[in-house]
Amino acid sequence: MSSTTPSSAPATPPVEAKRSNGAGLSALIVGIVAFVFAIIPFLSFIAWLPALAAIILGIVGLVLKHRKRGFALAGLIIGVVAWIVAILVSIAGIAAVGTAIDEANDTTVAPAEEGGAAAEPEAADAGSRENPVPLGTAIDSQEWTVVVNAWNPNGTDIVAAANQFNQPAPAGSTYAIVNYTVTYKGGDTGNALEVGVDLVTSTGEVIDPGIGDAVVLEDGISYTDELYAGGTATGSRAIAVPDGAQVLIRITPGYVSDPKFVQP
Repeated sequence: MSSTTPSSAPATPPVEAKRSNGAGLSALIVGIVAFVFAIIPFLSFIAWLPALAAIILGIVGLVLKHRKRGFALAGLIIGVVAWIVAILVSIAGIAAVGTAIDEANDTTVAPAEEGGAAAEPEAADAGSRENPVPLGTAIDSQEWTVVVNAWNPNGTDIVAAANQFNQPAPAGSTYAIVNYTVTYKGGDTGNALEVGVDLVTSTGEVIDPGIGDAVVLEDGISYTDELYAGGTATGSRAIAVPDGAQVLIRITPGYVSDPKFVQP
């Protein structure tokens, strides 16, 4: 009697467990860093670098065989989102800086009051060379308000009496004295040196104070006193003017502000 030996079933190959995905984990970490950079103004300008790295690492992590892909997919998605957010935040930052510069350059003038009542606003070009504002007019920028209080075209004797070491005006010139008040309105602190005061002749020449900066006056304005918001400084400045020249006072209320002209 013959016996049959049962055939053995083929062996099932072992299922290879999916291993950890270093590229995918790196993609997730770098993607998170990129997203944090992307939402912070100005850091957003460099956020595209880690965002690009996260995208590349995410793609590498997805194509690796027998690796877990969850981190790689998450890193890829976050990298793409960070890239888009970085572009949007950078555009918004550039627009904000442009707006701030425009506001800083937007110098306005407020007409001087007469009889205790506010005067009607001047024309749009008030403060130009063609339409200078009168003494006592407030000239405003984002950080400063400047008011020219008085003009003395015959200040040579005052300069001589103020200090014996003051240099005389150059031949053919006379000292004129501008008295003005500056009020700081910006953040942090400022000083009067940031406000420009000079003269422009009717023929277009700029008269820089030059030698007048070395003149000591009894009521000379201090350029170095530190002013907080609301702080004011009042004083005078001497400028040597060629005899017979017709001039306008040019006020620049801050380094990046447009100048305005005052009729002496």
